[in-house]
Amino acid sequence: QPGEERCVEGGRCTIVERTVFCRTPQQLTAILSERPGPARRRVRDLFASTGDCTILDVGDTLQWVDAIVVIQPKGEAPAELIPVARADGQRGLVLSGGVGMAAPATAQR
Repeated sequence: QPGEERCVEGGRCTIVERTVFCRTPQQLTAILSERPGPARRRVRDLFASTGDCTILDVGDTLQWVDAIVVIQPKGEAPAELIPVARADGQRGLVLSGGVGMAAPATAQR
């Protein structure tokens, strides 16, 4: 089953829930620092309008290209980002939960 595939550094990862792909960790930090709801969507949509962020759908695939990055959004718990490359070669980051990581890497450190 697709949900049982393990996303590992250097491997291909399948998106398991809609998630945001952004070019920089600062962009994802800005999005996640807003309260969930309209404020967060406004910031996400602003980055999407400039082409810096986009929404990935379930089933999209990415290549995990580097070590996990941990960010600390204002007012939120730390979040793990996976540096990835899209099929078109564009590099960016996604939330680890979007690719169905079994357990946060920070819990293992």
